[in-house]
Amino acid sequence: MLLTTNLMLLTTSLDFDDLSRILTTSLDFDDLSRILTTNLMLLTTSLDFDDLSRILTTSLDFDDLSRILTTNLMLLTTSLDFDDLSRILTTNLSFLFQFTMIQQDALESLVASFISTAAGHVIITAKLPPRTQALVDSCFPSQNQALTIYQWKHNKRPTRLQLLEMVKGANGILCMLTDKIDLELIEAAGPQLKIVSTMSVGYDHINITLLSSRNILVGNTPGVLTNATADIASLLVLTASRRAKEGLDAVVNRKWGSWDPNWLLGAEFTGKTLGIVGLGRIGAATAARLIPFGFSKILYSGSKPHSRTEQLLSNIAMAVSSFNNSYSPCDSSFSINFVPTDTLFSDSDVVVLCCALNDATHHLVNCSNISLFKHGAILVNPARGPIVNPEALLAGLCSGRIFAAGLDVTHIEPLTSDHPLALHPRCFILPHLGSATIQTREAMSDLALANLASGLLGKKLYHQVSA
Repeated sequence: MLLTTNLMLLTTSLDFDDLSRILTTSLDFDDLSRILTTNLMLLTTSLDFDDLSRILTTSLDFDDLSRILTTNLMLLTTSLDFDDLSRILTTNLSFLFQFTMIQQDALESLVASFISTAAGHVIITAKLPPRTQALVDSCFPSQNQALTIYQWKHNKRPTRLQLLEMVKGANGILCMLTDKIDLELIEAAGPQLKIVSTMSVGYDHINITLLSSRNILVGNTPGVLTNATADIASLLVLTASRRAKEGLDAVVNRKWGSWDPNWLLGAEFTGKTLGIVGLGRIGAATAARLIPFGFSKILYSGSKPHSRTEQLLSNIAMAVSSFNNSYSPCDSSFSINFVPTDTLFSDSDVVVLCCALNDATHHLVNCSNISLFKHGAILVNPARGPIVNPEALLAGLCSGRIFAAGLDVTHIEPLTSDHPLALHPRCFILPHLGSATIQTREAMSDLALANLASGLLGKKLYHQVSA
């Protein structure tokens, strides 16, 4: 009450650092949200842009910021001029596309509490990236006799039988996306199993419904791999469109002859249509990276439209157009539309699959609809292999319906080197490297460990999957 009725006095009497500390360190989110949302007009008129932006974007996590922005968008748009509002929305684009990562000191404190007070048997099914592994190693030796930890540290992944034997008696499991968590494994572990934490954003390897019915918590690691996966998706679009696989083969196998004006001609994107199946965080970040290459239209499909993301991507297109026009006049038209997936397939020059794998998306690209694709389309899959029927893709490549494909995932992994898709000159395949950067893998393993420790300590998970 004191803060809300005297906010004008606070904003005019205190400098930003003092006000920020009062607003963000002394109040829980509900109180802060009430102050910000009921007094946003006062904040926007009493604080300059830099101060307001710092309060909104550096002190709140994504969900909190999103609630403030979306519930008060009318107030923001009437209280701020376009330049200030645009700077809040567009200069913090990377923030809007990420979840809050756990800070290292917070993780170290959590692990210390876990080592000293947690009870039970913990299984970690792989050696973790160095930073997180050092925290796991710090658990040994421990004075806490009630806690035991077993970690699989071999380079080769455990077999199914080894995994089933390993999890016996486990209270918590930190698993990889290659570990199938199903009824057989849950029964092998036993009724005391409390949490499964997967070091992945996807959880199609986990029977979520089964675990939920048995009150077993499931944690995952969304958001932290958005940028790395979007980078790989963009790489695949470029390598497929410019026939990089054939070019590399020409260099390595001495096929590079004299210059030929018709040799290895690829496709460019100016004025073309980009199709994104699933405009979630990775889909949106991929689109944001590809817009500067000249796409004039984006089509996207999924469970619902994303008007806020549409506006953010349109802002990027506007900035790119302004930059291009400063050098030479060009067509600056741009549109983004939510459409059915079949329409996306038929009208897009480049199709990027950024959806989750589930019953509805299994073989989303199949022998029945491959003929819907625009002739000469490029298909890219950085998501999950089984979203694409391999026979359908091969047929599309061989017929020319699909000009080229870029895959970071395949229906079976690892794909054998003699598979027809691996041998096709216009199918560029990477061995599931979407999240394979040092920073991303460390952030993923940090979150996976934090989820595991939180679950066993009876705390709220940083990211929990619900059925």
